[in-house]
Amino acid sequence: MTAATSPQIKAQIQEIQEIAIALAIKDFAPAIITEEFVRQNKIVNADWKLNQAPVEHHDRAQLAFDNNVTIVAQKSGIAFIERISNKDAQLQSLSVAEK
Repeated sequence: MTAATSPQIKAQIQEIQEIAIALAIKDFAPAIITEEFVRQNKIVNADWKLNQAPVEHHDRAQLAFDNNVTIVAQKSGIAFIERISNKDAQLQSLSVAEK
């Protein structure tokens, strides 16, 4: 990267509104992704609150938290989505995906 392109790249990064980490998993069982499971296994912090009722079915699951992180699971895999509220936000979805 040259100094001439650096401001362009920085401007593009500031426009990002959401980041997602998707994992394709063969024969994944999305029903295991429940609020209880992610809390007991310390996948999310204990102080995170859901901002809507969880979707927990045998073929799909969705947990949306008030800190802009959403976990979406389906038979083909799982996605960790984070809405970015400002350019200085500390991304949390990466640590959730790692766990």
